[in-house]
This record gives sequence, C-alpha cells and structure tokens, in this order.
Amino acid sequence: MENDDGKNFDNSEPVAEVSKEGKYIELARKFNYDYGDWEREFRKRTKDRKEILDSKEFDEFEYQCGYCYGAALEALDKAEIYIHGKERYEILDSYTDIESYAGHFFRDREESLKEAIGREIDAEKREKAEKILRLTYYMIERHNSAMHNYELRSKNQEQYLIERGLAHNALIEHLNILNRLAEEYGTKRFTFRDFEPLPMGKEISEVRRDRLESDREAVENYFRNAYSGNRNFSKEKKVETEVCHAKVMEFHQWYDPSE
Repeated sequence: MENDDGKNFDNSEPVAEVSKEGKYIELARKFNYDYGDWEREFRKRTKDRKEILDSKEFDEFEYQCGYCYGAALEALDKAEIYIHGKERYEILDSYTDIESYAGHFFRDREESLKEAIGREIDAEKREKAEKILRLTYYMIERHNSAMHNYELRSKNQEQYLIERGLAHNALIEHLNILNRLAEEYGTKRFTFRDFEPLPMGKEISEVRRDRLESDREAVENYFRNAYSGNRNFSKEKKVETEVCHAKVMEFHQWYDPSE
C-alpha cells in the first residue's frame, strides 16, 4: 500500500494486533468493574447482619462474582498478559469478602463431597480422596500452632515468620486441592477461585506481594468462618505440632496433583 507521498508502507498487521490486545484489556476491565459492583452490593447486604445469608442468596452473589472474575481472566489471557505480571494485578482487582464468606458453607460442601467420594468405585482413588478431606484438620491445626508459637517468636522472629509463612502456604494449597477434588466429583467448589501462595525468600513486585498477602488473609478468614460454629479458629490451643507436621509431610509424599 502507498500513501499520498508514494511511499510504501504496510503496518496493518501490527496495528490490528495492538488493537486486539487493547480490546481484550478493556473487556477485562469491564468484567473487573462488574465484579467490584457485585462485591460492594454483597458488603451492603451483609453489613451489620448477624444471621448468615441463606445459601441460595449467597450462591447468586458467588456465581456472579465467579463469572465476572473468570471472564476477566479469560480476556487477559487473550490479551497475553502474564499471569504473574504486574500488569495483570493492576488491571484485575482482588475482592475477598465473598471468598471468605464462603467458609460459612464449608461443612455443607464438605458433606456433599464426602457423599460423592463415597460413591467412588475405585477403592484406591476413594481412599486418597478421603485422606485429603481428613487432612484439613491437620492443616488448620498446623496453621494455628505456627500462629501461636509465641516461644519461637520471642527467641527467633525470623524463623517464626518462616514457619508461619509455610503453614499459611500449606493451608492455601490445601484449599486449592479441595477445590480441584470438588470439581472432579461434580460438587460445588469451596471457593469460586483458587489462591496463590506467597513465594518464600523470593523477590516479587510490591503489587503482587500485596495481592498474595490479601489471598493469605482471605484463606485464613475462610477457615475462621468455616470453624466459627464449634471452634475458635484463632484461639490458642495446645496442638500436637509434630503430629500435624508428620501428617502433612506424609500427604506430600503420596499426593500427585497431576493424577
């Protein structure tokens, strides 16, 4: 193609690609705004409310937020924004109210998953799935133990933070595993999205660190809500730390996420 000066140029392809990327980024922003609107409406609905929302009412909020969040991620994938890139975290906000609130329905979803696993005809597969469910208790107790290890904190603050960070990450990874298990057996996920552990001892951007620390808080609040009915999640307890740690290590020896 020639312009008015007779010079040859053809940059239609690069322009089209940039335009396409911009289109998907704007689409992601649109779904991100919708996601935020649903979260804000949810906060209004639950503010100063003592009773837990009815599961059907909560399901509508969770579905809408999950749809908007997933659609925004899909658009960013098409725009080729790196999943761990600063740009993605700047475009897609993180609201954790609904994710944390879902913990109130943990028992119901856990029971549905137990029933589905119980119908598994493959004995070995059923046993592995049941082990994952039973491990939840040890993950939580390990988290509590690390949080309330005041003796270690007074002696070695750095080691205390490392142990607590490892326990946090283990709890996050376990919730993600539970979500995958629920998907496998066709029951409702425990949260509409997965969470990302905070890398230990690695340099990451400030934007990403803020986001992952928000994820940590969301998962902690999720299990606090899950166990608020019969056990204080934050209450200091005498926990058999070695037993919990051994159970967790045993799990990682046989669990293969690719299976």
